[in-house]
Amino acid sequence: MRAGIVAEYNPFHNGHLYQIAETGKYDPELVMAVISGDFVQRGEFSFIDKWEKTEIALNNGIDLVIELPLYYSLQNAEVFCREAVKILEYMEADTQIFGAETGDINKLNEVIQMQNTDSYARLLKKYLKNGESYSVSHHKALSEFGMGDFFLSNNILAMEYMKTIREKGFHIKSHIVERKSTGYNETEITENITSASNIRKIYKEGRLAENQNVMPEEVYNIIKSKAEEDSKAEDRLYELFRYKILTYERKELGEIYDMSEDLLNRLLHQASRSNTYSSFTANMKSRNFSVSRIKRSILNVLLDIKEKDMQDSEPEYVRVLGFNQRGREHLHRLIKTNKKEKIYTNWKDIEKLDTRKVKTEKNGFLLKELMLKRKEKLNSIIK
Repeated sequence: MRAGIVAEYNPFHNGHLYQIAETGKYDPELVMAVISGDFVQRGEFSFIDKWEKTEIALNNGIDLVIELPLYYSLQNAEVFCREAVKILEYMEADTQIFGAETGDINKLNEVIQMQNTDSYARLLKKYLKNGESYSVSHHKALSEFGMGDFFLSNNILAMEYMKTIREKGFHIKSHIVERKSTGYNETEITENITSASNIRKIYKEGRLAENQNVMPEEVYNIIKSKAEEDSKAEDRLYELFRYKILTYERKELGEIYDMSEDLLNRLLHQASRSNTYSSFTANMKSRNFSVSRIKRSILNVLLDIKEKDMQDSEPEYVRVLGFNQRGREHLHRLIKTNKKEKIYTNWKDIEKLDTRKVKTEKNGFLLKELMLKRKEKLNSIIK
């Protein structure tokens, strides 16, 4: 088995260790992970740096770490999952291991089949027309079929992975590791396992030391030493966004990915009257616009990510962040034997492609340096 995992590791915790340990029970020849880099689905900077995440992953059972490009890593579940699975397929993973709130893959297949029916499409359209958000509309539509309980965060991701594999005809098999003890956003700690969301909350509340047993020691040490500078990044980010959205042409802003007319109107209105990041997101939030979507919009505007950039296409490049000996052997086979030409271990080689997406990634490097005072590294970590 060549196992593939998709994760944010935001931050890496004991639940991730459990997933890797469960994967190890199948004695895989390789475990690769496609991870979010410095930007995550919540529309935020990653809680810890992608190079720190890479080191941690390689130290805890991952053989090969690949970056999900930022223009995909900070988008909705459909884009995030679709593009990550494409990378796993290109890198010749034969099994994707993912966590879900349910361990019954047949149930998830049943939900997927239901979502493909005309009756489901009509219900979804009705709720969307009534002004409900995309997520709430799906939940309400599924609830009418008695399946609302399955519309949970990791089940949603699992189903998106499975849909992509099926629709693209990929060779990857799907395998669930049922999430142990805690859900994606839960705030409880059970058997030394809690969610990444709760770890971030614990950190902000100053309770990290008393809860350090929910993560590996090296993760605790990294979080403990996080710079105070990070806490000011959001307001600096908002100042930059506010300038850009209030000075750019409306036509140009309308080309930004996931930018509806209603969203743009609301962004412009609130940016003109909200002085801080927190007040802006609070004023923006509504039944139709979640905080995560608002935050993603801020980054899409700042990074100039446009609708055309999100078209369903083949990966332009695969950036390897780190590998050990088993990872090295797999890379050698892919590059030398199978002639995979899109795999890179040095950013300078990717930069030569000089495409719009490469420029977007470079804009992300600059944004990270300006906001967090961290420069981008160029070469893969080798263990």
